[in-house]
Amino acid sequence: MSQSNRVTHPGIFIKEELEARNWSQRDLAFILGSSEQSVTLLLTGKRNITPEMAKSLAKAFDVSPELFSNLQQMYDLSIAQEPDVGVEKRKYILNPDKYHKWIKKKRLILFRAREFDEDLMRRTL
Repeated sequence: MSQSNRVTHPGIFIKEELEARNWSQRDLAFILGSSEQSVTLLLTGKRNITPEMAKSLAKAFDVSPELFSNLQQMYDLSIAQEPDVGVEKRKYILNPDKYHKWIKKKRLILFRAREFDEDLMRRTL
């Protein structure tokens, strides 16, 4: 995925929330009952938000845990590698009927495009 499509790590969102509330990392660590080091790792993107952490953060910031889970999931998807290009091709090995229908559809589209081009050429000559 290109850099422009990347989603920022949820730690950036949490940092912004800390600033908005005038909280320090130490304050958040105290509220969460965790170490400052674990909060630092989270804020710097070196640690992901687990479901348990999402629930704790939700209580701390008075939001739903799904907010943090969704932020993490969006980030994970944005950095995930694309699947092997052969995945789409190999699915037709197990279901050749769909492959043949797909090929027929592609041929029909190409046939109609050629007919359109020929018709257009006749009209312009």
